[in-house]
Amino acid sequence: MKALEHFNPDALLEMLFDYVRIRFPTLDVKHIVEDVLRLKLSYMLHEDYGFYSYSEHYCMGDIFVLVSGEEEKGVLLELKGRGCRQFENYLLAQERSWYEFFMEALAEGGVMKRLDLAINDRVGILNIPNLTEKCRQEECISVFRSFKNYRSGELVRKDEKECMGNTLYIGSLQSEVYFCIYVRP
Repeated sequence: MKALEHFNPDALLEMLFDYVRIRFPTLDVKHIVEDVLRLKLSYMLHEDYGFYSYSEHYCMGDIFVLVSGEEEKGVLLELKGRGCRQFENYLLAQERSWYEFFMEALAEGGVMKRLDLAINDRVGILNIPNLTEKCRQEECISVFRSFKNYRSGELVRKDEKECMGNTLYIGSLQSEVYFCIYVRP
């Protein structure tokens, strides 16, 4: 029953991993894929080009494993939004949690290069205009010292305030941790 609640689209407040990038200090891509991710390397599509100056990559759906011949670059796992959802299904089939996967990745020397959490708020707890006003009025109690608020929209339509994009950053974009709160259209 708990697993069904996890995938409930009617959940009013849900948190999930939305982007994962982990660098492993090894050139042994087979070990990372088969022993850490617990996927079959032979089921992945191999391409002899890469991204981020990696020389090649393997992919299965939106799960990307990039490979370099340079020891300091090692093997890079990249999961964007859909890749996270796909890998979540593999974790479920493997009877593992994200926590267990991350602990194995860290035990293998994995370095978390980027980890994004998405909070899907269908209740309105994270009301961006209210949060922005709290920041402006210095009513936001935080270890972070800065915030930025951006609004965007179309110039060709009038009275589109509800359809405008609204993003609030709390913390510096140069720091290791910051919050980006936005409404996804």
